[in-house]
Amino acid sequence: MGKGKKKKISTPAQIASDLAACKLAFEQVNIPWVITDGIVLGYARNKEIMPWDTDLDMGVFVEITDKQWNSIYKSLLKNGFRIKRPTRDDFIWGTRQSKLNLWLFHKSGDFYEAFPRTTRGFKFVEKAKWYDEPQMVDFLGSKYPMPNHIDDYLDHRYGPDWKTNIVKDHDKFFEQKRGNPRNVPEWKTNRIRKEDGRLWWPVILKKKEK
Repeated sequence: MGKGKKKKISTPAQIASDLAACKLAFEQVNIPWVITDGIVLGYARNKEIMPWDTDLDMGVFVEITDKQWNSIYKSLLKNGFRIKRPTRDDFIWGTRQSKLNLWLFHKSGDFYEAFPRTTRGFKFVEKAKWYDEPQMVDFLGSKYPMPNHIDDYLDHRYGPDWKTNIVKDHDKFFEQKRGNPRNVPEWKTNRIRKEDGRLWWPVILKKKEK
């Protein structure tokens, strides 16, 4: 059996370049967006992209029309992104110099929900207070939109020890939180945090579950 391909890890410079390109793409179509996950964690810890980060995670937390989605898609292409699934979905995967994970969320009371086709039967739920009024932060020489109440956001996403529990492996940290990154049903069974019995966010529920 031949050796498998070595996993490509993006550099902070590549992710920063993609971040700037993403900002430009959304500014060109005048649609708000918010950075999520690992880049927010790196910003809150050290005001930098973590050297072991692997991608750019972001979300759109306003309802958009099909026409607006088409404008986002074309603007991302114009700015160097290659989109894996060009048809509209609540989860879009793409690449530039690093990976892009783009989520489209829908407001439901005090929460936002996404229903990706890649995980049929499940929904991903976020707290509205993090995204209703995202904050603009100074980061990497520019201003970027990030969730509000960042400490609370990171506590719910990475645990109360997010400042000190530094795991320098993206997949390993995900496995500690959720289980096998490729086993979606396992994410649902592992949605309760072992250390304090609270929920990991985003919460993963069955589509009709509340």
